[in-house]
Amino acid sequence: STNRPKRGLKGITGYGQNMVKSFGALVRRQYPNHRVTFGTLTLPTLDIEQRRQIVERWSDFVRESLRWLSRRLASKGLPQVVCSVTEVQPRRLQRSGEGYLHLHLVWLNIPAKSGSWAVDVSDWNAFSHRLLCRLLGAEDVGRVNTDVKPVTGEVTRYLAKYMSKGRQQLAEAMEDWGEAVSPSTWWNMTKPARDWVKAHTASGAVVGELLDTLLQWGWGNNPGALFAFLRQIELEYDGRLVNVGWRGRLHPEVYEDLTGLLECD
Repeated sequence: STNRPKRGLKGITGYGQNMVKSFGALVRRQYPNHRVTFGTLTLPTLDIEQRRQIVERWSDFVRESLRWLSRRLASKGLPQVVCSVTEVQPRRLQRSGEGYLHLHLVWLNIPAKSGSWAVDVSDWNAFSHRLLCRLLGAEDVGRVNTDVKPVTGEVTRYLAKYMSKGRQQLAEAMEDWGEAVSPSTWWNMTKPARDWVKAHTASGAVVGELLDTLLQWGWGNNPGALFAFLRQIELEYDGRLVNVGWRGRLHPEVYEDLTGLLECD
């Protein structure tokens, strides 16, 4: 339908959040000996027309960045699994009212205690600068700033906080660049990463029945034995609260047992 609203105006979708969270959870399980790298890309100061242009071409910018990173990882013999999340850069927006997109990425590094980075920051900087100039049709713009750091602890935490930014920030940024050019997608993965996550994802009636059994037992007996946390989702209806669902996370060992039952591992 021509009246269908444009995708992405409310930020990352629930499906996108689940894919990114699944990626984070799987990385440590699948590649326990690989170090994990968290990268952040910050755009230089741009005028209003350039900001609009790069927002409109953002899908191209992210796609080319993932391809470049994939080639670098392949050259080091590393899995080409990369996940990215886009956000509106909050401090710049608050300070100037100008909407800049901010890119955060996770990829695998060489299995070593320290050093031996798979991606050289200066090379990433130079590539990103050339790509930005090409997409803007400019001979030169300010330098892109890229930063990398090792991930310690849960991978999902590093990406989750950038998925949770409020819709208000996006609405304010669109006042700067316009709704028509706003990105339709706020997360991306390389194809190997996407295929990998889907291959380790179970769905269907059997999954629902297993989870329902765990919920019924856990809630009635000892939730802490199965769930790291478990909360009811309640909505008010006819003057009273009604349970419409659940939100929670299984303990790692329970999760392992469950995926074994589903032959998903």
